[in-house]
Amino acid sequence: MIGAVLQTRCGLPIGNNDIYLSTVGGMRLTDPSSDLAVAVAVASAYLDIALPMNAVVIGEVGLVGDLRRVTGMDRRLAEAARLGFNIAVVPPGSPACPRGCAPSPSITSGRHYGHSKTSRLPAINPITDNSGRPEENRWP
Repeated sequence: MIGAVLQTRCGLPIGNNDIYLSTVGGMRLTDPSSDLAVAVAVASAYLDIALPMNAVVIGEVGLVGDLRRVTGMDRRLAEAARLGFNIAVVPPGSPACPRGCAPSPSITSGRHYGHSKTSRLPAINPITDNSGRPEENRWP
């Protein structure tokens, strides 16, 4: 399903490719909160654009490419911040990091998959850095 959304909403021609996803320790992903992370990982691999090591991606992806909030987002963001993640890619309307949580993750949100043609990925826009990579291949 996520592959179909990536193809129709983001214009990634991945329909003729085999997609394999491996998780740590063979963990099964049944929680919809991992949808957006899987979609961003597949798109990242296809486009050969690396995510920053300090980014966490949480959200559900609907059939029409809409990004949906998930339950317990405040707890998830607090735990991500505690573990050292300071970039959070989440659906719009998600809560900021709760009080007492330091450092607060910076929230990047987007309404819809494929909404920004310049970014080629949802809710993530290229920025300038000193990585030496072309600007279109940079993540915030």
